[in-house]
Amino acid sequence: MPTSPSPSPPGTNRFSLAKLNIKFPPQYRYLFVPTVIITVIGISLPLLVAPQTSNLIRQREAVKANQAQEAVLVNKLAQLQSLDEPFLSQVQLLTLALPTEKAVSSSFLSLSQAATQNQLQLTSLKLSPGLISTESAQVQATSPEDLKINLTVEGETRKLEAFLSQISKLLPLMSIEELGLSSSGIAQERGNLRLVINSHWAPLPDKLPPVDTPLPQLSAKDQETLSQVSQLATQLSPIIPESPSPYRTSPFSH
Repeated sequence: MPTSPSPSPPGTNRFSLAKLNIKFPPQYRYLFVPTVIITVIGISLPLLVAPQTSNLIRQREAVKANQAQEAVLVNKLAQLQSLDEPFLSQVQLLTLALPTEKAVSSSFLSLSQAATQNQLQLTSLKLSPGLISTESAQVQATSPEDLKINLTVEGETRKLEAFLSQISKLLPLMSIEELGLSSSGIAQERGNLRLVINSHWAPLPDKLPPVDTPLPQLSAKDQETLSQVSQLATQLSPIIPESPSPYRTSPFSH
């Protein structure tokens, strides 16, 4: 008894090339398999090559960025190596003029030496350093607080005047906040000078720019400041306090 073909499950379509009734001319049948292979390769090749191509493009961009960064670093290194001794000496003078920390000792030395040179007697001295930051304990402050110095000197009036005019030229840089003068003697030739002095300083920056940032160029104003500080240091070379390097050093380096 003949059996009928089993019916297809609902919702499915039986597909076969025979139903398509595709016929190739006899002279082109040998091209069927190569055509299918070429078509499959043409469809899959972009899918395989595209990720590799994107990866190569990203690598080329990274190489170009590294080359540009290297060029900046090489140029920066050449500029640093070209700095001569006079320029470095000027930078050291700037740090001496405006220290990176409160210069308690150097301020005291400058004032006492200036008083001695003018043959004045230093009768009282009071330092108000406030908060002093160290390498191990950084003080958080919105703005640097000047070092306040209260002092009293006695001597001839003309010598007091010379000492007073000299304070604005001392290193570290200082300014007079309060002043009081009293005279004595028959011709008022002697006096007592009471001063409140601010010794200025500027902390180091909290953050530095990235290492590949080009070095900033000195402006005309910067060059003028360097020249003024150099001239000031030359004029006051006898009373510049002798101190170690003004840059921060580790106490455990020796």
